[in-house]
Amino acid sequence: MTIREYFDNMIHDNMTEEDWTEISEIEETMFNCYEDDFEDFSMWAIENGIDLDATEIVLGEAVPVLTLWAWDMCGD
Repeated sequence: MTIREYFDNMIHDNMTEEDWTEISEIEETMFNCYEDDFEDFSMWAIENGIDLDATEIVLGEAVPVLTLWAWDMCGD
């Protein structure tokens, strides 16, 4: 699964505001880990079945989903 799928799977229809806050905090923590200690981030991804090499076609080009997620997280 991609990192986007991982966090999307954590979200469900009957989610409370508290659940949303917790998931957002986990995602923010992992983004900070991605920026500060990629090796640790990679180990976390492997442990959670996240494919860091997955790509998505964007405007006809294969783009790493990890890059798209990071852009989403940093607002770029």
